[in-house]
Amino acid sequence: MTKIIKADPAPYPKSNIPENKAISIFEHIIHENVKTDIRKNDKVPNTDGILEITNDNQIPLGRIDVQIKKLSDNNLKIPKHQCNLKYLAYCERSILPTLLILVDTTNDVAYWLSIDKNLLKYLAPLIKDGAKSLTVSIPTENIIKKKNKDYLEKWIEIINKHKEKLDNYDFLEKENLHLKSSYTVLADENNLIFGKTKSNFEAIHNPEIASKVCLKAFLDSFKMNHDMEESLQIALDTAKEANKNLELSINQYNTLKGQIIFYAKKHDLFELKLDDKLGDKPADFYSPNTNRYFDILTNPDYADIEDYLRCDSKEYKIAYVDTKSEEIEIIPTVFPTCPKCGGCLHSIFFLDNQYDNEIDIGFSYTQQDLVSLCIECGTSKIVDTVNYYINGPDFYPEYDFRYQDPNGFKEFSQKIWTRIGNFARKEFNVFISAVTCLEEEMWLAKDDFITVENPKWIHPILQLNSQNINKTIYFPTDNIYRE
Repeated sequence: MTKIIKADPAPYPKSNIPENKAISIFEHIIHENVKTDIRKNDKVPNTDGILEITNDNQIPLGRIDVQIKKLSDNNLKIPKHQCNLKYLAYCERSILPTLLILVDTTNDVAYWLSIDKNLLKYLAPLIKDGAKSLTVSIPTENIIKKKNKDYLEKWIEIINKHKEKLDNYDFLEKENLHLKSSYTVLADENNLIFGKTKSNFEAIHNPEIASKVCLKAFLDSFKMNHDMEESLQIALDTAKEANKNLELSINQYNTLKGQIIFYAKKHDLFELKLDDKLGDKPADFYSPNTNRYFDILTNPDYADIEDYLRCDSKEYKIAYVDTKSEEIEIIPTVFPTCPKCGGCLHSIFFLDNQYDNEIDIGFSYTQQDLVSLCIECGTSKIVDTVNYYINGPDFYPEYDFRYQDPNGFKEFSQKIWTRIGNFARKEFNVFISAVTCLEEEMWLAKDDFITVENPKWIHPILQLNSQNINKTIYFPTDNIYRE
C-alpha cells in the first residue's frame, strides 16, 4: 500500500516502557485496601496519581499523592533514587501527604518513602550549590510485597497526622486572633500607664505574662507541625524578642529559657500546666497526673533546697535546666527515710578499687557502687555496682600545676567531679547527692595515717551553709561514717 504521507506516527517514548511496567507491578502487589488512580504515559509533572486508603470495610480513610519510579538494577540491595529538586519542592507545597515509590521489577517488590517536612529538613543541608538533584535512600524495611500489608498502618498514621494539622487550622487561627487581641489589651493598658505607644512585646511588662506567651508560641507551633525541636526554637526566639524589648534581668531571661526548654521536653510526659500559685510559695508548673509541682532552676549554686520543703501534702520537684546543653535534671525535695532512725537516705556514687596507671599520671577507679546512705546513723546499702575506668582530677596534666595555681586547679577538679556526678545520675537514673572515694588522712602523729571516705562532690543544692536550719537533709563536707 502506498503511503500518502511518507512518515511514521510518533512512537511512545522508550522511557515509558520500564515506568509502565513498574506501575503495573505496583498495582499487582498492592493490598486491596489501597485504591489506585495511577496515570500511565502522562506528562503531568511531579505526580503519577493518587492512592486512596480504605479500611477492611472499604470505607475511605484518606488520600496520598504518589510518584512511582522503577528502581535501578544497580540499587536493588540498597534502594535509592536521584530525586529532582523540583519534585522535592512540590512535596513541600503539596496539600496531600506525598510518597515516593521505587519498584523492583526484577523481584516484584517495591519500597516507599514519605517525603515530609522532617525529611526535607534533613536533606536540605546535603544539597550542594548548583545541584539540580539529590540521591535519596529508602530503608529496606519500607517494603511493599504481595500478601503483606504491614505498610498500611504506617500510611494510615501519615494520613491521620496530616488530617490533624488540617483539623487544627481553624482552632489555631482562632487562638492566634485571641492572642493578638490580648496583645492589644496589654498595649492599651500600658499606654495608660506610660502615656506612649509601645510594641506588643513592650506591652508585656510582666515576666510571668512573657513566659505564658512564649510557652503558647511553642504549643501553637507543636500542634501544627509536631516538631519539638522547631517549636522549641520558635519559643526561644520569642523569648529573645521579649528579652530585647522588656529588658529582663539576666536571671529572669535564663529562667524564661529554662521554663521553655522544660515545658517543650516534658509537657507530654507530665501533662504540664502553668501554675503560679501554690499557697505561700510560687511554682512554675503543675502536673495533674503525678500531683507534683515543678519549679524551674537554672543555677543550683544560688538555690537552697529548704525553700522547697513543705509541711502539707503538696510535693515539689525542682527542675534544674542547663540552658546551654538543654539537659534537664529532676531534683527531689522528698527523700526516702531511713528505716532505723528516720533520717534522709541519700544516693551516693562511691568510687572503689583505685587503680594506679603505673605511668605516674594519677589513678583510675575501676569499680563504682551506688550506695543508699543515711547521714544521721550511717545505715548504708549497696544498691548497684558497675565497672568503668573513671579518672579523677589527678589523672590530667592540670594536676601538675596544683601548687602554682591552686584556685585554678580547684575549679578544674570540681568540673571533673561534677562530670562524674552527672555520669552517675544518667547511669542509674537517680538523683545523686554526692560522689565519694577513699583517701588517706594523717591521724595522731606525722606518720600515722588512716583511710577515710570523703565526699569529693556534693550536689550544689545540698551543700550546707550557715543559714540552714534543718540540717538533716543536707550532705556533710567532712568524713562519712558508714555501718
